[in-house]
Amino acid sequence: MLPKEEYWRIVKLDNSDHRNVIDWTYEREWRIPGNLNFEYSEIQIIVNTISDYKN
Repeated sequence: MLPKEEYWRIVKLDNSDHRNVIDWTYEREWRIPGNLNFEYSEIQIIVNTISDYKN
């Protein structure tokens, strides 16, 4: 459970109120302690359509 003093870190992703939308989707990131080591061949990207891929 996240302590209440850390609640500011939580991003609300409810976009149902079109008059009060804060789009934080571009802010998505994952963090881990220490270093993350990987090879570029291990990366996968998911796109919505083939035209998104081509852009």
